[in-house]
Amino acid sequence: MASEILGSGEVAIRIGDPDSPAVELERLNEKLTQVALRATKLLDVTAALSQASSVEEVVSVVLDKGLAVVEASRGLLICTAGDHMEVLGSRGFSPRVKSLIQTDGHDADLAVMEAMRTGAPIWIESFDDYREKFPRAFAQIAPLAEGEALCA
Repeated sequence: MASEILGSGEVAIRIGDPDSPAVELERLNEKLTQVALRATKLLDVTAALSQASSVEEVVSVVLDKGLAVVEASRGLLICTAGDHMEVLGSRGFSPRVKSLIQTDGHDADLAVMEAMRTGAPIWIESFDDYREKFPRAFAQIAPLAEGEALCA
């Protein structure tokens, strides 16, 4: 029982009880704090983008502040025009990735290029997952840290 009626409308709540209103209120407060923090980060990204006056500044905002909002440790921005592809910027990838994209273009055996070819996101959650989905590329890029997720 989450509470006991003591008399005259008074209620005692057991604090450690997972069903108690106090525990639920604490959980909701933590969730609200997380949402507020994320909204603040998004507002920071929006403000920085509104002040960016060059492609380089936009790339910097997206890769520095934007990745933090989505809690990603790696990011890659690519500009395409027909068959031409240009890596505008990256964080957390080896220089080999940029080289593969520049030389192999759409045919590069990389998760990001698969996402561009199909137009669908690709989620990679572990070393084994990446090795299984992209065996040739696995050895060519900096490996994921343990417990790190990657999306393209």
